[in-house]
Amino acid sequence: MDGSSFGNPGPAGWAVAAFVGDGNDPFVTASGGFQNATSAEMEVYALYGALYLAFTHIVAKYPHEKEYRLYSDNSYVTDSFGVGQYPNLKSGWMFKWMKNPGGIEAAGKAHPKLWKKIAHYGEELYKNDITVTMSWIKAHVGHPRNEYVDQLAKVKSEEEKRKLKKKT
Repeated sequence: MDGSSFGNPGPAGWAVAAFVGDGNDPFVTASGGFQNATSAEMEVYALYGALYLAFTHIVAKYPHEKEYRLYSDNSYVTDSFGVGQYPNLKSGWMFKWMKNPGGIEAAGKAHPKLWKKIAHYGEELYKNDITVTMSWIKAHVGHPRNEYVDQLAKVKSEEEKRKLKKKT
């Protein structure tokens, strides 16, 4: 999963690719973009997209798969969920916010509705006996899957940039 932005904020995109086994060919991808967003926002949308894909596609198509590994080159994302296996991921700050009175909204963080959706899909995967592992990887060092989603996110950013140019 990855996010991209031309400017902070600016035209931006996010992307997720789901792989089965050790293959480098994704069986499903998801991506999107916004005309005015930050790179950090797109990284969060990518996390949402990854969990949504896991819950809606992978569980349905591959019910025997009980492990879902998430990789992000963004420590904001990995720290939000926590690094390691779910439910130990609940060490991330997102889950600490949710336990506080007033929840995520009281923490004054951006996108509380999105964070709630992210937590919801994490919980649903856990309820379905799916192990979610979150790992941080270094960006732009040739990791094939990371480079793949990086390019997908940049394509979405470019699309949003073109849309803005058409408006002017």
